[in-house]
Amino acid sequence: MNELFLKIINMSISASWLVLAVLICRFVLKKAPKWINVLLWGIVAVRLICPFSFESALSLIPSAETFPDQVISGPSFDVQTGIAPVDNRINDYLGDRYFEGVTVPTNNGNDVMTILTIVWIIGILLLVTYTIISYQRLNRKIDTAVRYKDNIFQSENVRSPFVLGIIKPRIYLPFNMNEQDLEHVVAHEQAHIRRKDHWWKPLGFLLLTIHWFNPIMWLAYVLLCRDIELACDEKVIKELGNEQRADYTQALVACSVNRRMIAACPLAFGEVGVKERVKSVMNYKKPAFWVVALAVIACVIVAICFLTDPSYPPHNPIVLPAADEIDFIDITTLDGSQVSCSDKEWIEQFLTIITQAEATSKESVQDVPNVEVYGKVDISNNGGVTTFFYYIDDETYCIEQPYQGVYETDVDIETLVKGAASLPVDYEEMKFYLTIGAEGVKSIELSMPNSSGGFENADGSLLKKGERIWLENLDGYSDLRGLTITALGENGEIIWTISIPDGEENKGFTHLVNDDWEITNIE
Repeated sequence: MNELFLKIINMSISASWLVLAVLICRFVLKKAPKWINVLLWGIVAVRLICPFSFESALSLIPSAETFPDQVISGPSFDVQTGIAPVDNRINDYLGDRYFEGVTVPTNNGNDVMTILTIVWIIGILLLVTYTIISYQRLNRKIDTAVRYKDNIFQSENVRSPFVLGIIKPRIYLPFNMNEQDLEHVVAHEQAHIRRKDHWWKPLGFLLLTIHWFNPIMWLAYVLLCRDIELACDEKVIKELGNEQRADYTQALVACSVNRRMIAACPLAFGEVGVKERVKSVMNYKKPAFWVVALAVIACVIVAICFLTDPSYPPHNPIVLPAADEIDFIDITTLDGSQVSCSDKEWIEQFLTIITQAEATSKESVQDVPNVEVYGKVDISNNGGVTTFFYYIDDETYCIEQPYQGVYETDVDIETLVKGAASLPVDYEEMKFYLTIGAEGVKSIELSMPNSSGGFENADGSLLKKGERIWLENLDGYSDLRGLTITALGENGEIIWTISIPDGEENKGFTHLVNDDWEITNIE
């Protein structure tokens, strides 16, 4: 259910951009026939109904997925409205925050989404209950209605004419209407039925019930009801003739009622925007052909630009070194185990599978994926490291390269990776690196029984925590017995020192770790 509500939220936000476009069009197209406005609201309905859309370079929607799936599946998430300043401001308050070494715990998006989903469902139930009660009250009022003729009924409990019913709509009128007003009122309500307005208004209310949490949708529904009535008024005036404008407006005023409640039904003659409708009727002029044509073109443009999702530029293939240039691949699997491999044949096979992964529209905007469980791949060549991650999403392996993109493959990466653990290791070509665990280290001194040496950053800057240092002096050693490593600060002071006793062997894929350092024999 959380996934459904998340989809509804993203659909509602996308439709909100369309509603804003419709508001602009309503203002610009004042001289266009009013049915154009109803058509525009129909485009909004399509956006709210369809769970999918096509990508288009012409789309003006900033983002089709403001809240990504990681809201539910990941420990943290980013809002992606498509407007960078807004995203940056909002995301400052989401996810991990670091202040002077203190980490603020991430929000549990799934728990929050569960609460919001429950609230959403409660809101829907309340609106449905309200609709049922309102409909029952209306039915009690017309229980005593008598047939006037055809599908027209009269009731002493009816204050304003209206149409009620979906399959077999009926027109209900109050008693004691004069013949002139009756003629105009019936013409209006029959125009509603011919235009199928008794379908569109309940549909609009149904969509409002689903998207009740979005205030823009409430505004859209109110304006839809108003535009339906204005369009119907225009149709009636065209049929009756301009000479009957005054009589029609008189009937409109006579049947007006002061009701401000929002409901799915009925289509009432004098309940919506009476003052605006009177002005519209009195000022009505048949629009020129070019005005209608431009209005229709505007509708087409709005549909193309706002019914489609933005097309993201295709991601370039994953950037990886050539297989013959790679020294080794160091992998942390989904279950947290460590796998390292230098077998050239396996590396070539592994790179082929990774580079053939299919690019998606998802972007990678962080150093790590927004999922709880993921594997990490470090590809080392010529002293440099290329990193990407992999994880499972909906039974599909996703490959994510930081700040590059997200890719998908059907290949079981985890099985392939664990297969590398059984490959033989050439200990004679073993290489070592050191990961610094304490800040302020400027140089590293190495001491072995038969060798010694030291080195520092090429630019003389301090080495930072987490930085990887290659211990080139150790190339060719099959074990580290007797090794002493000393970390020196900027002024030559000893920050920490480690020494592996001569009787302790560090061979194979063993990691020696404490709070200040980590040393790994790689191959």
